[in-house]
Amino acid sequence: MSGLWRAPDGVRIFYEDQPGPAEALPVVCLPGLTRGARDFTALAAHLAGARRVIRPEMRGRGRSGRADPATYALPVEVGDILGLLASLGVA
Repeated sequence: MSGLWRAPDGVRIFYEDQPGPAEALPVVCLPGLTRGARDFTALAAHLAGARRVIRPEMRGRGRSGRADPATYALPVEVGDILGLLASLGVA
């Protein structure tokens, strides 16, 4: 399934969440600069049924919302990922 999670500053973070067994640790795929969740489609297909695979797109990239350029900083992006994972019951 795909969805949008709203960061505390209002930016919408796009993600794809492929279900897997509850007892298996989830795999979180973080794309590099200018990349997106689609880069991990083959990996998610390979892990289908064996692991939950969460594929977010970072703020300002892909299908995620744009923000003030001053917010494109590592601490903010880490907060986005931790907040998203908490909302999905992972963190």
